[in-house]
Amino acid sequence: ESGIVCHSFTEADGLILERHSTIGLKLVEALENDSMSLFFQPKAKVVGGALSGMEALLRWQDDALGAINPQEIVQAADELDKTTLLDDWVIKSSIAQIAAWQAEGLSVVPVSVNLSNESLVDEKLIDRIKATLAHYKVDSSLLNIEVLETALFNDINAIAPLMNKIVEAGIALSLDDFGVEYSSLRYLQMLPISTVKIDRSFVSQITENKDSAMLVKGIINIAHSMGMMTVAEGVETREQFALIE
Repeated sequence: ESGIVCHSFTEADGLILERHSTIGLKLVEALENDSMSLFFQPKAKVVGGALSGMEALLRWQDDALGAINPQEIVQAADELDKTTLLDDWVIKSSIAQIAAWQAEGLSVVPVSVNLSNESLVDEKLIDRIKATLAHYKVDSSLLNIEVLETALFNDINAIAPLMNKIVEAGIALSLDDFGVEYSSLRYLQMLPISTVKIDRSFVSQITENKDSAMLVKGIINIAHSMGMMTVAEGVETREQFALIE
């Protein structure tokens, strides 16, 4: 027994590798040329159903590659050390869209954007955000920064100072995908978080799984008792809505 492990490399594997390489080659050019786009997912209040906010979702449709999903985009950016560049593009594009809505006389709600770990430890991030808000004449209260819970787990001491600066600038902070892996209530105590987003993996099971329902209700109650708002991701049925109402 030699202990040697062999893996076959198929034609399909080759196509996947080729696609991944091509995405990396096109990424920076796509950002510079605004070839990517943002879709905005609405957030509605439980009581009354009024629009309370929107979340910016990254999309990229390439002529040769077709639809490139966000996971592929983020992976390519990470490998090329362009994650901060990608985050800056999303922030700038979101703020520009808010300004465009305002110019049309529309009533605007806050727009949430996700930031990577790299941006959250970049000391110059807040200056870039402030400059972009000033350029487009958009109030900071209309921008909401979302942070993945896993990012806090990785390096909460490095991230916390910038999170405080973000809030001091008038930008609300949300904790995304709460409850997925490393849930810890200490994050809610240590950081200036205004909103907790409950991961859809729990919400999707609340009508079939009593434990999931109890957990979701528990998170909602704790967050509300601490003066925070909650967002339940992926509510798709009346039964699910009734349980979080």
